[in-house]
Amino acid sequence: MYINEKIFTTHPETTATEKEMQSYLFLEENGVEYIRAEHDEAATIELCEGVEKIIDAKICKNLLLCNRQQTKFYMLLIPGDMPFKTKYLSAQINSSRLSFASGEQMEELLNVTPGSLTVLALMFDKEKKIELLIEKNVCGGQIVNSPKVENYPGIPNVSGYELSAALYEQAKSFGCEMHFDEVLE
Repeated sequence: MYINEKIFTTHPETTATEKEMQSYLFLEENGVEYIRAEHDEAATIELCEGVEKIIDAKICKNLLLCNRQQTKFYMLLIPGDMPFKTKYLSAQINSSRLSFASGEQMEELLNVTPGSLTVLALMFDKEKKIELLIEKNVCGGQIVNSPKVENYPGIPNVSGYELSAALYEQAKSFGCEMHFDEVLE
């Protein structure tokens, strides 16, 4: 699999899809700094390992799930190396049997195709049909324990814990319903 070892901090000249460019422009228009790596499609979490090394960050699995009736939808973020079984999460969130949403549902609800689901896709969820579920080991990391963060746009000199709390409160103010818990087996 091709991976360019250079880290980029701006959008590329061209993208495979207009949606991809919209995501980059959304970040830039809102003053959000980011890094990205150019690489071939990585359809499995194992193929993402090379990208993790380039960007020096763990990549998580982003799964779009739905209940049996296909009336409730959930975006689940879990560590990339964590096995996942729908029956355990179904019991935790008190939902009828969960299954993976179809590619058509991903396109309709979030304007993305299978393999390109990220939390950024929630910007396309105008009707707020998706409930965000975050496995507790995805969030936090080093930022929560950092005594001082000086390079976050628009928030000078804040602790990592305060920054994480502020981001959480901002997401809640936009109506994002979030749940943090362990995904149990």
